[in-house]
Amino acid sequence: MAKNLFFTFVITLLLFGCSSTGSSNNGTLSNSVRFTVEGDSRLISSNSVPDHNTGTFPNPNNPNTISGQKVLAKLPLNPQKASGVTAGSKTSEGSGYANHVRIIGIATNGVLMEPGTAERWDPATGRRTRGDAYKWSYDGLGSDGTGDFVGMDDYKGHVQPTGTYHYHSISERTNLFDSDSSQHSALVAFSMDGFPIFGPHGYNEAGTAIETMYGNWKLKNNGGARSAIDGQDPGGDYDGTFVEDYAFAAGSVDVAHLVAGDQSSILDLANGHIGKVPAAEMDKYPWDTSYLGTKDSTDDTYTVYHYHLTGNFPYMPRQLYGTEGSLDTGHQPHSHGPPPRKPPRGARGARGERRKDQ
Repeated sequence: MAKNLFFTFVITLLLFGCSSTGSSNNGTLSNSVRFTVEGDSRLISSNSVPDHNTGTFPNPNNPNTISGQKVLAKLPLNPQKASGVTAGSKTSEGSGYANHVRIIGIATNGVLMEPGTAERWDPATGRRTRGDAYKWSYDGLGSDGTGDFVGMDDYKGHVQPTGTYHYHSISERTNLFDSDSSQHSALVAFSMDGFPIFGPHGYNEAGTAIETMYGNWKLKNNGGARSAIDGQDPGGDYDGTFVEDYAFAAGSVDVAHLVAGDQSSILDLANGHIGKVPAAEMDKYPWDTSYLGTKDSTDDTYTVYHYHLTGNFPYMPRQLYGTEGSLDTGHQPHSHGPPPRKPPRGARGARGERRKDQ
């Protein structure tokens, strides 16, 4: 793309106020995010303070206080999809990834997006711990989808010990993720490989209808009894407490969350697909024309690879299909405070019992 076009995009972004401020319930903190262009990269600088109210922090399950951060993301303007997964956080034992990425993207309001956790189940104590030697990874939202056990608020966000507020999932409580199911969702974030991330509604593969997007993951053994991984077995049923409770249903049509009719709304391993997206959303931001391709003037769309947030696991991309950009931040490995003093209910207990690890 020509340099003068890049310059025009920078001026346009500045004139239309893509640096924004907003209120929060965190004392004197306010949201700050800025978009600029440098060569073939999109630069997003922010403090990762949301532009909406949050839950109360500290709280009984999250002892941390929100503080402003210094975040700088440098993402490609011409994201390219590889034939296989290039990077990502842990999603399921044996799924594999080339490079581990905790922070999967950054929302348009500047808040970091980190779906996974660093907490593992320790077979010696039945408590949460950290370390790659432990095979069972706690999912941030837990089996009930609330994330209460790590102090998640109603916006599906909470706070690191470093003071960093970040999102784990989709929430209809915030305008960022809210969407009319009859309309294509807004562009709400950028992934670390540069692709746009939209809310839960989008065009089917045929481009003929707006549908609700679904992550194509299901509980193993139809939610039945867990099996050990390398001799480590927390007991109980596959209920979503751990990311290892899920398996990607590649090529499967016998999945409980599939919608009737057109099955093309089901997403790939990284919660993405190739499909139409609204030009009105894409044109808010600069892109390399080789990524956008030709605009369809009949419905004002581009057809590109992109990711979605979903109401079911994995909720947001946890793996990537492109080349990562860079992220400069003091964000530390995901932990939410000390481990619980007693094992989570259901660990080595009655099968099917709903568990929380505090």
